[in-house]
Amino acid sequence: MTQNRKAPRIYPKDFADYSVSFELNGNVQKGFLGNISEGGLCAVMPPDFTCELDTTLKGFVLQEPLNDKLNFEGRIAWKLDYEINKAPKLMLGLEFSNPLELPEQLMVISLAVES
Repeated sequence: MTQNRKAPRIYPKDFADYSVSFELNGNVQKGFLGNISEGGLCAVMPPDFTCELDTTLKGFVLQEPLNDKLNFEGRIAWKLDYEINKAPKLMLGLEFSNPLELPEQLMVISLAVES
């Protein structure tokens, strides 16, 4: 998967207080952010999270301590079975339907990462 990145990525060590959740078939399933930009995100989900490529999903990024939500909608651009600490996971890339304006907290993290 070779892509030209249009926006800087923010990575998990930089936002340990954030989670990502997807609404799928009336259920909300929670995962971890792999990275995020104004154009999309990468999420690490439990292995039983079932979804097909090009499926449109709604969800939100949650800043846990403050309960600030960033709602989004987008399509699954890619997915990959993955192992973290010997535990199976599903990694997926979601391309937002419309670019998001990242909240100030994420912008501050992004600027710090770029420096």
